[in-house]
Amino acid sequence: MISSVPLVIVFFDAFTSYIVLTLIIGVCLASIPFPWTKIYQVRNHQVQIQDQMAVATQSFNMARFRNSAINTMLVLVIVLVCYTPLLVSNLCLAAKLIPLNAVLLEICYIFVLLNSSLNPFVYFWRQRDLRAQAKQLVIRFCCQIQ
Repeated sequence: MISSVPLVIVFFDAFTSYIVLTLIIGVCLASIPFPWTKIYQVRNHQVQIQDQMAVATQSFNMARFRNSAINTMLVLVIVLVCYTPLLVSNLCLAAKLIPLNAVLLEICYIFVLLNSSLNPFVYFWRQRDLRAQAKQLVIRFCCQIQ
């Protein structure tokens, strides 16, 4: 399995590389909620401005906004669930709480890769128009084969 651990180990010893990886992953995971929160704050502010100006040309669809917020939170939860095992295992390895176990690390890397595989399923599950387009694409593809 291809991983970033050998690249970091080239520059540092094993202990330092796990600390560096843990810090990088921790900072990335901790920073994910901030841009999403800011996006929704800005969007909410825009909605308030539109409501105050009573602009009739752009109507705000609350159901669509709520659906978008739920989709974003689901993706965020999946990212946190998939990256947390790697973060915890790197912390344990750096603190020497558990011995180096290749199987454990490979399982953690599988979870990291699984994150990229799960996101399309979330979008297909939650967005009706995306499901309809995918069905049309599959039908069109199957009709061309026959």
